[in-house]
Amino acid sequence: MATAGAEPLDCNLVDAVTFELKHDDLNNPWYTSVVVLSEDMVLVSDYSKRNLQLHRLNDAKLIAVSKTLKSRPHDICICVEEKNVFTVAVCLLNGQIEIMAVKYVDNKAAITQVKTFAVKRGFDWCCAGKMLSVKDKIVVSGHKVDKMCWGIVSFADGHISTIQNICRYTGRGWSHLATSSDDTKLYISCESAYPDTGLYGFDIKTCKQDFLYKPSDLKRPSGVSVDDKGFIYVCNFAPPCIHQLTKHGEPVRVHREEIPSDILAIFWDKQQGHLYTTSMFSRVVTRYTPQYIDKQEDRNYPEFQSGDEREQPSIQLENGIRKINSDEDDLHSGTSSSDLTRHEQHHVSLRRRSLPPGKKYHVFFSYSSSDIHWVKKTIETLEKEHGFLCCEYDRDNTPGTSLLQFAGDSIRNAYKTVVVMTNEAFQSGFVLHEIEMAIIQGFNERRKCVVPLLLEDCEIPSHLSVLNYVDARDPMRRDIWWPRLLTELET
Repeated sequence: MATAGAEPLDCNLVDAVTFELKHDDLNNPWYTSVVVLSEDMVLVSDYSKRNLQLHRLNDAKLIAVSKTLKSRPHDICICVEEKNVFTVAVCLLNGQIEIMAVKYVDNKAAITQVKTFAVKRGFDWCCAGKMLSVKDKIVVSGHKVDKMCWGIVSFADGHISTIQNICRYTGRGWSHLATSSDDTKLYISCESAYPDTGLYGFDIKTCKQDFLYKPSDLKRPSGVSVDDKGFIYVCNFAPPCIHQLTKHGEPVRVHREEIPSDILAIFWDKQQGHLYTTSMFSRVVTRYTPQYIDKQEDRNYPEFQSGDEREQPSIQLENGIRKINSDEDDLHSGTSSSDLTRHEQHHVSLRRRSLPPGKKYHVFFSYSSSDIHWVKKTIETLEKEHGFLCCEYDRDNTPGTSLLQFAGDSIRNAYKTVVVMTNEAFQSGFVLHEIEMAIIQGFNERRKCVVPLLLEDCEIPSHLSVLNYVDARDPMRRDIWWPRLLTELET
């Protein structure tokens, strides 16, 4: 441990303890944030159910649930902390902030609404917030038209006294923020801000940007927090890891062991001195204990490694702003081999194509139910005439498996996911969720997994528009687009 008064050189996260959040009504959660109210009590926001949930960790019991919020919640910040009562601000994706009261007395709990206000002159989406020590002020990040921004918002009426652009917003994604203990520095992690996805450091008083940290393996930054020693922790969704930086934005190390595969939020509990993370889908909260190191000789571990050795990101000055970069990783697939055991009776008239190692299917289709007949016909042609093995729900689903679990397992077990793009598909939350999982799979395997296929005129989401798509709108031009689809599936 670091000696009193000394500024530690590093911190190791040890004694990882995992808590599972159990309850019959929590099927298919999507946890976007977590705050710790006591050593045994956490408050999480559920994006899919649009509510807040208060959980007790020692017995995995859900003790309170809020009413359905006006929009999907993305972040929670503690505003006022009193005995057994916490006032929290919830950032909603409709540009509003909802103030909630969380009460817990004698094993009885309640989450009630206090008020709701829109961020005036504000954001299309509110992503994250953090209460400042200055009375009635919240620093908020969000999206405004085609920009990611941050601003200081009045807790009383929602007016923004300061607003500052961060970077260009290029697609569906999030921003998360944290502040230094003295509220002088602001740290914002930005996703879908290509080419500048990463962690931004700002001076709150001057609004000037101090640094930009964007190593090659910080592709999906999903949360940021600061401990009492000033270390910054940025969690990355895929590949799962936690980047540790100094308060000046200089890289220290990357934590990769015992990090949940779908890590989405991170929170420093200053009262207990622990770091907490939550997982998006797996209903897990993990607690880490920091082990501070203040002697150079104690640092006997390799830095910035994942399999092959990595070079520490270089730090460059550009217009007075430090930009931390590292070389892009080579694309490769690290899947292990497994034997094919299902549907051996199919394709007797045509020799089936070999499957990539670790895969059960060549193709999974993500589509709206209105396009099921087109998809079934396409699957039949791919299997009977071209030797592909496709995943089909009616044939491959195991009784008792939920749709969400089936989709997740199928995407992981398929070499390619074909997204059938129609207006109805993009209005389906389930299809959008499948697309998100397929993109994450591509990040995990470091290759292109998604094959967009345009079946009708529709507005293509920005996170798919950057990919080359197969234009199948005209059935009379099948001789053109069909060979291209086959090429995409084979590549």
